[in-house]
Amino acid sequence: MNPALHSSSHRVPPPIRVPPFPSDADPLIGVWPAGRGIVRVYDALYSPRGFWTGTPTRPSRFHPFTPTGAPGPVPVLYGSDRLAGAISETVFHDVPVRGTKHVPRATLRRKLAITLTATRDLRLADLTGYGLRRLGATRAEIIDSDPRSYADTARWAHGLHAHREHLDGIQLVSRQYDTALALILFRDRVQETELDIAPNAIPMPLALGAGFDNVQDLADQADITIT
Repeated sequence: MNPALHSSSHRVPPPIRVPPFPSDADPLIGVWPAGRGIVRVYDALYSPRGFWTGTPTRPSRFHPFTPTGAPGPVPVLYGSDRLAGAISETVFHDVPVRGTKHVPRATLRRKLAITLTATRDLRLADLTGYGLRRLGATRAEIIDSDPRSYADTARWAHGLHAHREHLDGIQLVSRQYDTALALILFRDRVQETELDIAPNAIPMPLALGAGFDNVQDLADQADITIT
């Protein structure tokens, strides 16, 4: 076998090129109605309504970003429209598609799931449907790109946050579980006091009981082993 061909077949592909956020952006705007559930998985050391600033050493797809003139990054809150989406985007977020697919059960010890509701309608940049096409981008570029592109996709959050519509956040298709929606709320637009724990909802531990049953069911579907 030609060594050059063999090495090239195992070469890591370059990061996906993310287009710049358009200066004349006119995003689709979706409404997350007051009372609609926002399911989130969070660490028991923090508030179920808590927003997270993030750090440059632990970036996510849409943060951290710092608005022009602001003293620091905007804290954000991630959620989903269903439990499967929230678990997939947190517990299984870093599990590779190929190779060893394990999640230590110990990582679930402090994780809880809760359903929140907003006390008012939330106006979100809608990146579902034709939302990305309208802005001159594709799902592969914005949603499916890997962490090497996070600095560029965070600039999209910066651009949407700065838009004249003063949007409350972003909604998009979950990358990990694509029949669920994911949403990101901006702390300087949505106050913690505008988020309530849904009626009859209580924090559900993911390490045991019904919470673990949900994690295990999703792991089975994804061929992930809980160790």
